[in-house]
Amino acid sequence: MKGKLYNTLEELEEQMFFLSHHFGLCYGERRGCADWCERWQVRADHPEYAGKWILTVPDDGCFKCDHLVDGITDFDEDWLPSG
Repeated sequence: MKGKLYNTLEELEEQMFFLSHHFGLCYGERRGCADWCERWQVRADHPEYAGKWILTVPDDGCFKCDHLVDGITDFDEDWLPSG
C-alpha cells in the first residue's frame, strides 16, 4: 500500500473523484461520487504532516492505481487516528 498526503480536503476529493471515474465507480455529478474511500487526517502528534489529508493508494490488486497518482510514498499506518 502506498499513500499520498494532501494539504486540503478539496485536493483529496479532487483526486478521489478522478479515481472514481477511472474505475467506473460513479457516473454522475461530482458530489457523492467519491464516497468509496474514508477521509482521514494525519494525527496531530506528527508535526511534519499533522492536519494533512490521507489518500491510500493500492499498488496491487484490482484497484491498483499507484501509476495514476503523482508523488506517492510508502503508507505509514501510524498516520491514522488510533481507536
